[in-house]
Amino acid sequence: MKTITLLSIITLLSVTTKSQWNLGFQTGLNKTFYKDTKDRFGKSQIGDTKSTPALLTSAYIISKKEWPVNVGAGLGIKRNHIDIYYERKYSSGAKYVRDIEHRSTFVTISPIVDVGIGKRKFIHLLVMPSINLLLYGRENGNIQYSTGEYYSYQNTSKYIKRLSLGINAQLQGRYPLTSMLDITGGIGYSVNNGISKVVWSESGNASFQFGVIYKLPSLTGNKKDDKPEAN
Repeated sequence: MKTITLLSIITLLSVTTKSQWNLGFQTGLNKTFYKDTKDRFGKSQIGDTKSTPALLTSAYIISKKEWPVNVGAGLGIKRNHIDIYYERKYSSGAKYVRDIEHRSTFVTISPIVDVGIGKRKFIHLLVMPSINLLLYGRENGNIQYSTGEYYSYQNTSKYIKRLSLGINAQLQGRYPLTSMLDITGGIGYSVNNGISKVVWSESGNASFQFGVIYKLPSLTGNKKDDKPEAN
């Protein structure tokens, strides 16, 4: 967390008031993928994970200079909609079965590194380390033995992490509608250090987003700086 905070401070200090800025907004869908499922004790399970695409929305501001690399910062909302089934078999032949339903919403805070690709820079690579703060979380689980002798309902919401860290990379295309406005579309992939001590992601999240970018005038008021340029 200290590293990401330091990156944010460096990002803000490295951009002078002579810069132009791009103000962007994008929204889309986020889907979680897993290689494996672990319980809160760190033990691997034989299971099946179903992740329903959930809403992902963000606003960001990025400096606009003649450099191939620019910097900025973003603020977003990320939702997770996950259902997990797993089982554990014992030497006695008994089988322990558990269903987990996870719903959560996180606020994401990210410094941004924006790399323009090509001469016209219609394609951009955005790299965004992030701090994720829990806004809302609900997690429930059902436990049952194969014999049917025992059944239990558990609320495991307390195991959802209040804070997690992650990094996201997005390949974003930009198409100019006017000299001041672009439309955008992008695909991304992110990894994190887990959103719950019960639901554990080892693979990451894929996303598709679309949005707009508005090119703010130069803060210096210099007419030369305000000349429309390709992003």
